[in-house]
Amino acid sequence: MSEKRARSVQTLCILLIFALFAGLSLCLVLTGADVFRGVSERVEENDRIRTSLAYAANKVRTGDESGALAAGSDGKSLVIASRAGGKTYKTYLYWHGGYLMESFLAADQPLAPGSGEKIARLADFSVRRTGRLLTFTAVSPGGRRASLSVCPRSS
Repeated sequence: MSEKRARSVQTLCILLIFALFAGLSLCLVLTGADVFRGVSERVEENDRIRTSLAYAANKVRTGDESGALAAGSDGKSLVIASRAGGKTYKTYLYWHGGYLMESFLAADQPLAPGSGEKIARLADFSVRRTGRLLTFTAVSPGGRRASLSVCPRSS
């Protein structure tokens, strides 16, 4: 009987060690998944901000003509004037409804904020002009804030 009892205790110990190993493995996998989720969210947030700021800077560089760039009076938009085929057009880069948006319109056509093309989802976006320097500030939905300043060559 003692041999049977010893074997039962031995089997119980093996099962307990296996259960402990399985439980710790599960905890490790769950912790790793949580860390991965957090890193992925931060990468996406960083990408969203950097993309929106780079897009705004590239718009300034492509529209860099004397008198063509203006910060909107609301501080939430950039207006880029251009000429093509004898007509004047305006490109609006602005924040509306949680998105950085862009609209390309004839100069005499009024801007309808909701009709633009969505560029990136942001909690806020602002444009400030100080002398020749244009400063863009973007805030991600997660609250991360970043700024980029561009000095146009022609203004």
